[in-house]
Amino acid sequence: VATAYDLQPLYDENLDGKGVTIANATCGAASSSDFAQFQNAFSLPRAELVSTGEPLGHALSTSCGRGYGNGESSLDADWATAVAREATFHQVVAKGPSNHDFDLVYGYIVNNLGRSVHVVTTSWGACEREMKGTASLAIDEKLFAQAVAEGQHWFSASGDNGTDDCADGGTAVSVDYPGSSRYVTSVGGTNVRAQIQHGNVQAWRNETVWQQSNSDGASGGGASILYAKPVYQRGVTPHDGARDVPDVALLSDPVNDGVWMVQGGQLEPGWGGTSEAAPQWAGLFAIIEQRRGGGNIADPHARLYQLASSRAYHALFHDVTRGNNGVSDNYGTFAGYDAGAGFDLATGWGSFIAAPLVKAY
Repeated sequence: VATAYDLQPLYDENLDGKGVTIANATCGAASSSDFAQFQNAFSLPRAELVSTGEPLGHALSTSCGRGYGNGESSLDADWATAVAREATFHQVVAKGPSNHDFDLVYGYIVNNLGRSVHVVTTSWGACEREMKGTASLAIDEKLFAQAVAEGQHWFSASGDNGTDDCADGGTAVSVDYPGSSRYVTSVGGTNVRAQIQHGNVQAWRNETVWQQSNSDGASGGGASILYAKPVYQRGVTPHDGARDVPDVALLSDPVNDGVWMVQGGQLEPGWGGTSEAAPQWAGLFAIIEQRRGGGNIADPHARLYQLASSRAYHALFHDVTRGNNGVSDNYGTFAGYDAGAGFDLATGWGSFIAAPLVKAY
């Protein structure tokens, strides 16, 4: 990953997230012993894992209830700090997976950590149809707007079921919240093909949409049914009048590019999903914050869209131009969106070329 996405030049300059904290809104706590085992397995610096239960005082557990474990949390912790190798990772852990449980977590991160934590990642979400009209939606949007206004920036997985995020029998294309919020950066998924010599990655070669035709799952993406097109997307995304997602993308394909993760004391291969991509983008922004000496950094929506719309685009991003995020599941066939030059509804602006993007930011 470090080679394919051009992170190594940053590490050579001691830009690795040191002194920066990444917060994670999650459920089912990552284990400190698993976290240390992952770092040891790949000879990574010993990043710090901080854990807070919300509401405060509830006992942390690796279980999230309803059959959910801590896979999302472990993947987030391992891969945010695989990019930002010396950042502190602060997981704020919900008592359960309900919308109300996450309202409390979001509120804690914005209101209690806002002055010190400027980069946040989450791999949990719900389809927009489930969120529409709920009290949680109003609460969360107010919090995300406050976060941006105060210089805290959120990254969220765009979902792993292509254009059928709801998977509830509905026939319309559906996308994932909170990534669809105009205040959150939505991160989609790709499949990377690298130049490999003697088993080692030498360079990025090309990248396609993470798509169901040759994998398990697909990059979430499409047009929001909740939000109109925000200012930063006007004139550069499809003329659909809606907030379009994802904004950007990264390696996610668990079949062709599956990554390692430690869970329950076991180093396991074959993990992926946009839950892998979002924390890595958060890791990159921790490095950006470190390079800028800490404190506030420019809103990713404003700055990333500005850079992607400039002549420097192809020097800063891998433009993903092949693939489609349509899916067939138990509820039918959902036509997807083709990748193409520039912004598209499968991978947004594409993946990062880390070293030049960090320096341009």
